[in-house]
Amino acid sequence: TTLELLEAGAELTRQLHQYGYALGDL
Repeated sequence: TTLELLEAGAELTRQLHQYGYALGDL
């Protein structure tokens, strides 16, 4: 469903932000 896609996209976005912060701390 659309909601499932939105939730999956939100989860990926959170993971990308976490990786971005980790790389920024290097």
